[in-house]
Formats: sequence, C-alpha cells, structure tokens
Amino acid sequence: MTSPRVQTISTGVTKQMLPAQLHVFIDPTSGSIQINFQGQPYLYVQGALNGVAGGLEMVSRNVTDVATQCPGTGADPTTGADLTKISIGGAIAVLVNGAFGAIWDEQVAAEEAAAAAAAEAQAAADEVAASETQVAQKAIADEAAAQAAAAASAQTEQAEPAAAKA
Repeated sequence: MTSPRVQTISTGVTKQMLPAQLHVFIDPTSGSIQINFQGQPYLYVQGALNGVAGGLEMVSRNVTDVATQCPGTGADPTTGADLTKISIGGAIAVLVNGAFGAIWDEQVAAEEAAAAAAAEAQAAADEVAASETQVAQKAIADEAAAQAAAAASAQTEQAEPAAAKA
C-alpha cells in the first residue's frame, strides 16, 4: 500500500509529509490526552532530501480514539522491542508517565547539584577572601607596630641626650 503522505511529482522526485512537531496536551483531572501532529512536506530528489516543500499542516486526535492502534513497524533501535506490539496509548503512557518523570527528576537533580556546587565554590571563595583579609590586616598591624616602635625608639634617643645634660 502506498502512503498518502508520499506523492510522486516526477521521475525521481517525491514530496513526503514528515512530522515536524508533536504537541501533547494532558488534562490530569479528566485524564484526557490530545495529540497534535504538525507535518511539513519535504522534497526528495533521487532519494536525497532536498528541502522543505510547503508549510506546516496539523492533524489532531484524542488519544482515547486511537489508543488501541499499533502502527509501529520494526524493532526499537535501543531495546530491540517489537514496535508492532506497542499501542499508541502505551507509547503515550511511556512518554507521559515514564519519560516525563525521569527527565523531570534528572533536571531537578542537575539543578540541585549545580546549586550545591555554586554554594561550595562561593564558600571556598569566601574562605580565601577572609584569609587574604586576615593576611592584609596582619601586615597592616605589623607595619603600624613597626612604625610605633620606630617612633618610640626615636623618642628614647632624643630623651637620652637631654637626660645626660641635666
């Protein structure tokens, strides 16, 4: 059977409607799931993709209307699972429940790890800054003590000749 998504334009030239976007609208309160596919025609010349051949077109379905259909062919490239045995309802359930949960949890964990790393880096920078401040304060205090000692020594030297004359 020839797919209505593929049109022969001339010898070696075909136009094929390919999926460009998929939107899944879920209402958790009712359990309703609406899927919207936006397809776009692409031109093939001698079997090679040659570019876009038109604008987006949408087809929309409520999942309950198509849930039992098993339109898959071949095998899952990662697991080898037989795609002919996976229903649209099952695929949407995996996408909505499994993939969403896993991806959301991964994102939150990554954000928490980044925040913890940033806090740790800030604490280390604060510690270095505090240490540098202490070193600078000690240097200032040492300089002030040296200047005070020099002033006291100068006063003692001036006072000794005056005491010797008296």
